[in-house]
Amino acid sequence: MGAAAILHNEYIIPELGDCRVYHADEHKISVEKISNKGVSQTFVAEDFYSHVNNKVFKPKPAANDEFVISAKMLKQMHKREPILTALKKLYEGGCAPTSSKTYERLCQYLRNKYGSDFEINAKSTIDGWWRTYRKAHFDVAKSLFKDDSASKRLSSHQEDLIFKHLEDTFLTDKSKCRTVAQAHCSYEDDPDLQEKPVSYSTFNRRWLEIDEIIRTLSPASTEQEKRKAFYRLKGKFQLEHVLERVEIDATSYNLALIDENGNPTQTIQIFAAIDCNSWYPLAVIIKFGPGESSEDYQRLLREMVNGTRPSLNANGIPFLVVADNGGGTRSQVTREVFRNAKIDYKTLPPHTPWGKGFVERFFGYFEKDFLQEQPYSYNDKKGNKVTGKGVPGYLCDSDDYRGHKPSAQRAAVTVSEFIRRMDLFLSEFVNTAREGLDGRTSQQVWDESSAELNFTNNIQDEAQFNHAFMLPHKGVSRQLNPNGSVYFDNSYYEHPELFSLYHKLNIIGADTVYVDIHYSIFDVRVIKVVVKSPDSEGFIVIYANRINSQGVEHEVPYKTSSPKKIKRVQRDVVESERPVTAVERRKEAKAIEDAKKAKPKNKKKDKKTKPQNGIKVPIHNLDEKPIVDLAKLIKNGNKHLPRTVYDEIDSDIGLDTQEEENKLEMKVYTKDDQADLFKVHTENKPDVFNQANNSKPKKWPKK
Repeated sequence: MGAAAILHNEYIIPELGDCRVYHADEHKISVEKISNKGVSQTFVAEDFYSHVNNKVFKPKPAANDEFVISAKMLKQMHKREPILTALKKLYEGGCAPTSSKTYERLCQYLRNKYGSDFEINAKSTIDGWWRTYRKAHFDVAKSLFKDDSASKRLSSHQEDLIFKHLEDTFLTDKSKCRTVAQAHCSYEDDPDLQEKPVSYSTFNRRWLEIDEIIRTLSPASTEQEKRKAFYRLKGKFQLEHVLERVEIDATSYNLALIDENGNPTQTIQIFAAIDCNSWYPLAVIIKFGPGESSEDYQRLLREMVNGTRPSLNANGIPFLVVADNGGGTRSQVTREVFRNAKIDYKTLPPHTPWGKGFVERFFGYFEKDFLQEQPYSYNDKKGNKVTGKGVPGYLCDSDDYRGHKPSAQRAAVTVSEFIRRMDLFLSEFVNTAREGLDGRTSQQVWDESSAELNFTNNIQDEAQFNHAFMLPHKGVSRQLNPNGSVYFDNSYYEHPELFSLYHKLNIIGADTVYVDIHYSIFDVRVIKVVVKSPDSEGFIVIYANRINSQGVEHEVPYKTSSPKKIKRVQRDVVESERPVTAVERRKEAKAIEDAKKAKPKNKKKDKKTKPQNGIKVPIHNLDEKPIVDLAKLIKNGNKHLPRTVYDEIDSDIGLDTQEEENKLEMKVYTKDDQADLFKVHTENKPDVFNQANNSKPKKWPKK
């Protein structure tokens, strides 16, 4: 290593502490104390390198982009040291260091000292080592060339800040920056930066490393490439304890189950929350049907904190939750719940599933180890044992769905059996050793970190956590009663402060007091009552308790209790005194309307023949001739005559026999033919006819 290569590097030197190299040449190296630059010390170059090789002076990652001794260089030092030390002894004994005889003697000496399995390099390689070793004044550390492939190391604090700003810019929507240059400016202005900021090239190089990991985690990569990239991404987070970062997500599977009634359900959807430090699934819930909502992620958070699943033994309130850009995660209601719970919540930009690689990897385990390969066995109706792998009825995405039945027809497992088998998988998952966890299980990592932090559950106030889910809903405003109670969800809620608050507002002049109700859909034993303060312009928040749920330990979801039925007592009323109701009036009006629309019964329609040559011919029954009432015909034809004359004619005119009546011709008479009509029917009675024409008509008496 050259002297210039360690310039400005930092070392931990006994009796001095943290020091920085401010001068270095071939003969001496000078260091100064970082906390007090007035304290300095100078070492001989060979002694300084010897102390570094013997790990007396421990190198410390610098706050800039300078190189330090890498693990690869240390490996080369241990490999060259025994060979060059033996060759130096032969050289001091008078042997030519680069001759063939010296190389043979060197090989014999090394095999006798270290065994026949000792690896010896070729003669040309050892000759090159000797030249640089001699130029470095027989110092192995100085004879090594600079490792150009070694990455530039920064302090852990610097790495955390760089990754934080890159994550906020490209992996979440928390930052307003959109480019690497803007993210670098934001990094330089960070108040937590206590060291010299890195250059833009180094900052951009870190983003290219993350971007390479992101591209490797895409679906086009192989499983081995994804595994390597996942481990690299895991190292970028620098997680120190559990619950420091939790990733949540949901995915759907082409699988339908059978409910308790024997009917097929919709396709299942799995919601999961994974702790990134221990890979522990804090919560796993099932939903039937497509789509996700804010209520689903609220339920996932409650399961994450309460931990009701028997196969999982880890729960708590996370410090950071990372989610995708789905409809349920980016909802303002979801953000408000996490904000009320005092949890840092971040959502990823669209089309970036690699930003939550831990939960995506869990879904991979869930599909492969549970849905496809978990063994099962049962006895059929004939008593034969049936064995297989996976969940019957599941169809993975790679299969061609066109050659299979729909999910509802493929359903073969009940919901209870699916949950039982899923709990077995989760219990096996958390108790399986993982290479990425240094050969430990997720349960071991969780228990160790929990013991180190000295907590079993970080829920300090369970009631305060439940208050985070009390959200304002549209139109939920209730009247405050004089006794300080509020009626909501078919029950009364009360609090002593509500009673005094009502009377204060009543004194001011408020006849009726309305309050806003904030409630949780999961538990309505307690509600948040928000009312305007009588003393100031602000609002007062009071948590009122449900009267009929006092002492109840289990949760009471919203709309659980139905309203009480009110029995109405009716007194006997006399029919004449009883008023007609609106229903009876409507029934009566409808009956009248139906009667008008009803068609008359026994109404015969005229029979018609089939058309002949396009003309419809009526049918006449010749045997049934109509009988003409001649008296009625004359009466209708003489309506213009006075009443007295009409009556006399009506009484005198008549036909003696039916034969005479039949002799009359059937004819339609008009007013002009009335005179002829009278002449025809009064030939035998001229006196009456003349008397009727010559007599004066009688006048009608006045009323």
